[in-house]
Amino acid sequence: VDLMVDCLGMLDYATARRALDLLAPCDLFWFEEPFPQQDAAMLARLRERSDTRLGGGEQLCGRDAFRPLLEAGSFDVL
Repeated sequence: VDLMVDCLGMLDYATARRALDLLAPCDLFWFEEPFPQQDAAMLARLRERSDTRLGGGEQLCGRDAFRPLLEAGSFDVL
């Protein structure tokens, strides 16, 4: 069974880090949209500090919406 957690963009950076630390033993398949996607650099920072895949972008549309996330390396799964 693969466990995937969707945070609906409701956490802040510190809470997302803590949640990832606490959930590490669960070997998550992905951790989705921990906080709003407007902060692509902060998402990339979280991604770099975790072994868990970060996912997001389900509500985005078009190249321009995805570009900042792709350029920052924010997500593993779009």
